[in-house]
Amino acid sequence: MASFVLNKNMKPITKKILALFISTFFVLGVSAQIEKGNRVIGGSAGFEHLTNGTNYNISQFNVNGMYGVLLTDHVLLGGRGAILYQYNGGRRGNLSLKAGPLMRYYFNNLFFIQTDYSLGSTGRMSIQQDIYGRIGRAFFLNESVALEPYIYWGYINVSYGGRGTRNSQSYMDYGIYFSLQIYLQSALNKTNHIHKVRAKPAIK
Repeated sequence: MASFVLNKNMKPITKKILALFISTFFVLGVSAQIEKGNRVIGGSAGFEHLTNGTNYNISQFNVNGMYGVLLTDHVLLGGRGAILYQYNGGRRGNLSLKAGPLMRYYFNNLFFIQTDYSLGSTGRMSIQQDIYGRIGRAFFLNESVALEPYIYWGYINVSYGGRGTRNSQSYMDYGIYFSLQIYLQSALNKTNHIHKVRAKPAIK
């Protein structure tokens, strides 16, 4: 358990800023709209360097997005897609597309685990399959927008070559990523929230 102590010699303004930061960290997520029927849309962008230590050495920039629907207050089912630009030291790089399904489970409207699979082309006569696991937390910046840092690890298989001469290469991938997601409230949940706000206290 972490504890925070304010130094008595700190300036009042510094104490206020630190106290605001600490309180914001723990309050983020209180207005989480993780409810059955709500939709989630968002994505991230980043740079990666992939290698197996021998003959596979690629740098890639990728932009990926996801869309999902909360089937329950904890389970989200959806899909994700990615556009990648891969460069292996040659004169030209490869632009590729990947897409596949995902499933996510939320704990206490904040933490989540996710698994996803994607399939796509990574160049001429080349096919890539990815299986990933992710663990992260949703930090809600307001009632709908969340910053979601997560750690991930995955198994990647790339096959290449012509008919009868295809080869394959597998490797592991892991790291830390940040994504931005928008939680869209369903019409039914929006109506229910309005009714709760407008509800009058019972007269005793």
